[in-house]
Amino acid sequence: MASFIQTLYNNSPLSLQNCFVSLRGLNFVRKRYGKVYNDTLNFLMRSQWYSSDEFRMYQQEQLNNLLLNAKNNTNYYRGVLEKYVAGSFSLEDLSELPFLDKKLLRENTADFTDKSWEKYGYLEGHTSGTSGAPMVWNYDLHSMQWAMALRARQYRWGGVSERDLSARFSGNVIMGKSNLSPFWRHNKSENQYLFSTYHLTQNNIELYYKALMDFNFRFLDGYPSAFFTIARWINQNDLSGKWRPWMINTTAETLTDYYRAEIETAFGCKIFNHYSSSEGAPFVTQCPAGNMHLNPESGIIEFLRSDGNPADLGEEAELVVTSFFQKSLPIIRYRIGDIGALAEEQYCPCGRKMPVVKYIGGRESDTIYTSERGRTGSAGISTVFYSIPSRMKSSQLEQIDKDKFIFRYVKLDSCLTEPEKKVVIERFQDRLGKSVEIQVEVVEEIKPGANGKIRLIVGLKEKLND
Repeated sequence: MASFIQTLYNNSPLSLQNCFVSLRGLNFVRKRYGKVYNDTLNFLMRSQWYSSDEFRMYQQEQLNNLLLNAKNNTNYYRGVLEKYVAGSFSLEDLSELPFLDKKLLRENTADFTDKSWEKYGYLEGHTSGTSGAPMVWNYDLHSMQWAMALRARQYRWGGVSERDLSARFSGNVIMGKSNLSPFWRHNKSENQYLFSTYHLTQNNIELYYKALMDFNFRFLDGYPSAFFTIARWINQNDLSGKWRPWMINTTAETLTDYYRAEIETAFGCKIFNHYSSSEGAPFVTQCPAGNMHLNPESGIIEFLRSDGNPADLGEEAELVVTSFFQKSLPIIRYRIGDIGALAEEQYCPCGRKMPVVKYIGGRESDTIYTSERGRTGSAGISTVFYSIPSRMKSSQLEQIDKDKFIFRYVKLDSCLTEPEKKVVIERFQDRLGKSVEIQVEVVEEIKPGANGKIRLIVGLKEKLND
């Protein structure tokens, strides 16, 4: 049915595509903004002013609730937490529990699933991960509304509401079979326009910029790579600050200092960056004073050295995350694969006592350049890896020439069928251009890079077009 609807959408005129997008948005509105969302946002707007002691007490309580539910309702933690006595765990005791790695979680997702939360309803959750090994699980709507409330609080830090008129730049493929303007679709249900990041070429940037001005969006939301592309054109054409949204929210990709400077100069407003993950990692959000804060209500992030001991303030460390709000897939001491550091100075002029994070990295991936689409950010490309999640252990896209790629995958049980290969190729072409060539190969293993990490996307060693 989904394939039929997608085919119908791809072949529909613009007006009908806008209706499809709005109907999908209406479905999201019903699932994202219910009683849990309202109650949680009400709580979060008050809890942001907790003292350090109040945050500690809250985390202590939530950790024990998490452990009790995980022990009672999941196969994996029933064994791991066998000796756990309800209410007896301190924050310091967390280090006694074993780490959870991505391979174990991905290959045994059912053993980590707490089905008691599915009574609230659920959607299918996805993550591709840095290894290109997709994972699928049931993402309960209680958790989704909690996550939306955390996002909504940061929007209010920037002076906007999530229901204000906005422009969203993400990995959604919205153009169907058309490659002609307009490069956006109207999601009336969420008061939002979805912009195609895959058609953001040098020839089209002026059309994007004119649309931003004409619609006069309250805020922009999405990939920093897309905003950087528009911002550089704005600054090069002496249009800096001519049109200003109230705020820009960036997500999914690493926001470098270089990107931030270019974007803030072009749009004349502040960027509010944030960090989270599909699996439910605790939120780290930027406050009006410019600092990144761990949101203690969302969970715990341990900043650990290679020997497993806590890192000093300012010291680069591995992030190990424990989520309070991801109910249907409890993650406790999860090695998410990112790095970061707590700030040496924990005081923030904003007045919040939330821990100050110096930076979070590990999400940098090469940008892909093609003749047809120009620059395409890695976050958008990674959505292809959701296509056949149950058939691949890991996978990787390597660019071997400007318009030539090799897609390598390690099979889970059996190789991709010819129709499945066709789906993968078509979805890459939707994002990179119909003219690109995609060669599909099954391999015994994906070789790690120099840093020991398996990379989802490997770009050309030299940028062919900048």
